[in-house]
Amino acid sequence: MPTIDLINVTKRWGDFYAVDNLNLHIDDYSFITLLGPSGCGKTTTLRMIAGLETPTSGKILINGIPVFDSDLGINVPASKRHVGFLFQNYALWPHMTVQKNIEFGLQNLKEYLPVVDSNYTKIKNDILVLKNPQKVVELTKQNIDKNGKVDKRRTLIAIIDQFKVSNFTAKYIFDLHLEEKDDLSSICAKEIENKEKELESITHKYEEKGIDLNSEGYVLSEPELAEDYIALNLSYEAIKDYKTLLSYFDYAANENEKPLKVIMRKTNVSLKTAKKLYEFALSIKDKSEEEQKSLVENELKDYETLLARTRSDYLNNNFHLNNKGEKIPSIDFDNKSWDGKKVHLMKYRKLSAEEIDLKVRHVSRVVKIGEFMERYPSELSGGQQQRVAIARTLAPGPKVLFMDEPLSNLDAKLRLEMRGELKRLHLETGSTFVYVTHDQLEAMTLATKICLINNGVLQQYDAPLDVYKKPNNIFVADFVGSPAINFVEAIASQDENEKITLSMFDGLKFEYVPTTSLNLTKEKEERDNEVKEKEKEVESLKKDKKFVEKGNKDQEFKFSIQKVTETVDSTEERVIDENEYVIGIRPEFISLNDDGLINGEIYNALPSGMETTVKIRLGEFILTGVIFGGVDYKVGSNCKLNFIGKEILLFDRKSGKLLSQGSLKYLNNE
Repeated sequence: MPTIDLINVTKRWGDFYAVDNLNLHIDDYSFITLLGPSGCGKTTTLRMIAGLETPTSGKILINGIPVFDSDLGINVPASKRHVGFLFQNYALWPHMTVQKNIEFGLQNLKEYLPVVDSNYTKIKNDILVLKNPQKVVELTKQNIDKNGKVDKRRTLIAIIDQFKVSNFTAKYIFDLHLEEKDDLSSICAKEIENKEKELESITHKYEEKGIDLNSEGYVLSEPELAEDYIALNLSYEAIKDYKTLLSYFDYAANENEKPLKVIMRKTNVSLKTAKKLYEFALSIKDKSEEEQKSLVENELKDYETLLARTRSDYLNNNFHLNNKGEKIPSIDFDNKSWDGKKVHLMKYRKLSAEEIDLKVRHVSRVVKIGEFMERYPSELSGGQQQRVAIARTLAPGPKVLFMDEPLSNLDAKLRLEMRGELKRLHLETGSTFVYVTHDQLEAMTLATKICLINNGVLQQYDAPLDVYKKPNNIFVADFVGSPAINFVEAIASQDENEKITLSMFDGLKFEYVPTTSLNLTKEKEERDNEVKEKEKEVESLKKDKKFVEKGNKDQEFKFSIQKVTETVDSTEERVIDENEYVIGIRPEFISLNDDGLINGEIYNALPSGMETTVKIRLGEFILTGVIFGGVDYKVGSNCKLNFIGKEILLFDRKSGKLLSQGSLKYLNNE
């Protein structure tokens, strides 16, 4: 599966920036969730990677190959990016069965694919099943209906799932009625003998034509496709270093050689490719340096397009499965010293009926819908329809699977179940998943990494627990976590020994002990310098005539503080003091016990069995805590509490930036 890189990607409509200078690297086999509030730019980002939306500027690379580059004018269409897209709407054809819905896209698929003799593959699978007659009989007997007759549909599914064969092979085996035969061994031995003769006949026909066929039925040939790509790549590198290419003319004159031969030797290309390089070098040889640069840029732009198209069209075989669901050997497009071994012949073609059925049966096993293949969408539940949509998307073997809030139409219980299924699918398929959601719980439970966006700007890109425990700023801390984090405004002072004292809750004193060394004065200086640098950068950009100032301005990070009589909003207009900070306390770091040092009052309690969410009153402030276990609290009763753990967060009030994790020590009793 490929890596994906977004480099300075921007998408705007007029002065509205949907995505603002996004830089992102997605590793292969990862499960990335694009998370953020409605309108933040996450779906736009997904659509740009897929090719459904054109960025205003920037680069998008899939496996190192540009599929979009605003400078070079590259924009590979969505159909050539080999990605799958799963939408919120299942979009199933109501008049087609489940099988027909999954097959539909495969029947219309036409691209460069390995050439395989499907008849050879089917016969091999026939033999595989015939060598296990007792298992076939056992499966048949397990699928007897209440009238004592063999249930054909269930038996066919059982054979398909057990041996991983097509429906054509399963029907052939079923029609032999092996469960009714006494002499299974001799019957199957005769069938196997006939089948092996058919295989020999097929192989002989290919041998007469001088064509090699491997044991899986794939046609082998010389690696012409790899050579095509390598030739383009070598030419691209030679033109990129055009001054060295031009120097070969002088070198050839000094050594009394022909320039063409020098180019062949120095660049390690064929005569055909060397001629093209020679002609190009000759055409720019006597031009001015400015003209040379312009011509080279245009030539490189053409080569970028050709490279992207070649690699896109001639699929790396790693993305194809054989009849056993195994990956077949690949052409190494990056190997410049190809050893000449034969590889699978690639041809621009459609899939055969056998190939289509094998793919359909494979994905139906993966998403567990084999028993529904003859049903229509209206006969399925929401979860089953979603599985069909997933199977249809997986069937063509996309490099990347994009999902845009695919579970939002399901009820809570089914959504939880499907989350588990998606995580299992990710492991089984080995694909790269990119998933859009506004549900932070969904993002936390599914992702290997969360990409959190707000107002088109990337806020944090980290593993879920890192986003939760070490949020980059107040927005991230507030958006991720349920129940939400408690924010408390604090006045901080730091002495010469770097001891930090906080005043919170209208006069309560605490010592904040950071987990790592923290100098508040240095942090302020760095913050102010960053602000100045950003202002200089904006002023510099404004000098460019193409620059469009952002209309949807980035606002200061908002947070709210809950009080008994009101909710105080951080956006309240006032002068922020230099010593003002914000403390973030996750609900699980509030401990209620008789040894607590701080006096509070139970303001509200919501027991749910596994845990209880408690609202605690501290003077005029309300804090949210989570107490694990089946406990309840009487509203209005007094309580004692402590702030525990070393993951209490300290944020800069002006920038919203996280400064440190640490612990709180209550000082009023000292």
